Amino acid sequence: MYDFHHNYMKKKYAENCRLLMRNTDRLMYEIKTEDFYRDIKDGVLVKFDTSNFPVTSDMPRLNEKVPGMFKDECGGQIIS
Repeated sequence: MYDFHHNYMKKKYAENCRLLMRNTDRLMYEIKTEDFYRDIKDGVLVKFDTSNFPVTSDMPRLNEKVPGMFKDECGGQIIS
């Protein structure tokens, strides 16, 4: 998680990324970008479990229950 935070999120988004919360197995970010889901599809999709995204979305459904993958707990829905 440390590696992902510092070597991906902070490098890619710099000041546009703020870590809001963390615990032993979760990170919650506020990210200012045009389209985060496009960003991960274009870059590090291999680090994500996207198995909970709707079948109708254009996000490939990958890495279901693979240990060490990051998962969008909201399945692509934006939290506001």
